[in-house]
Amino acid sequence: MNTRDLLIGAGLAIMIAGGGAAWFYITHRDVLPMGIARANGRLELARIDIAAKYPGRVTELAFSEGDDVTAGQVLAREDDAEARAQLAAANAQVLQAHEMMQRAQAERIAQQAATHLAQLELDHVHVMARQHLVSDMEVQQRQAEYDAHDAALQAAGHAVAAADAAMQAAQAQADRAGTVVGDMVLHAPVSGRIEYRIVEKGAVVPGGGRIGAMLDPSDMYLTVFYPAGVAGGLHVGDQAHRA
Repeated sequence: MNTRDLLIGAGLAIMIAGGGAAWFYITHRDVLPMGIARANGRLELARIDIAAKYPGRVTELAFSEGDDVTAGQVLAREDDAEARAQLAAANAQVLQAHEMMQRAQAERIAQQAATHLAQLELDHVHVMARQHLVSDMEVQQRQAEYDAHDAALQAAGHAVAAADAAMQAAQAQADRAGTVVGDMVLHAPVSGRIEYRIVEKGAVVPGGGRIGAMLDPSDMYLTVFYPAGVAGGLHVGDQAHRA
């Protein structure tokens, strides 16, 4: 056998060995060691709806699909003319209730002074009665005057309490109206990316109506799919690796 034949034979041997290695890799590449399983899945982000709390007409849309937004960023506005009118009326009621409260307090102070004076006069007439310097009718008259002033003082106290309750109710109404005005401006609840926009400027949305949706990158999860036979053997705490 000459050198040429030897070289040809060696080349054929290398080709056969290489082909065998390739065949072995192709036929065994999907064969995993015992206890290891391969799966596929998809990475997902939590979706957050951007919705209007109150019904109204959308007057401004400050976002588009694919925009990156930060938490608190203004995304949309609704027509708040009616809500602002209600807020103005509520603030007027607060002022009126405050004035009523001041009048009631002033009346109570005046009645406190009158009752105190009636008490002094009653005490004085009792002293004079023990000295037989005044008649019983005078004592009864002073007692009746004191009782009338004391009753008026109690009524003034109730009037102050009623005025205070009315002022608190008016303030609560004003606070609620202010909250409604604030809620007519829609803000991004978290930082993330706009997925899609549902309505356009000028649309009228109902209470709770969606105007868009965004993705929250801080709430990310992976959904993995396994065959039933494999999934049944998985346990909490099993390790997983990304290929």
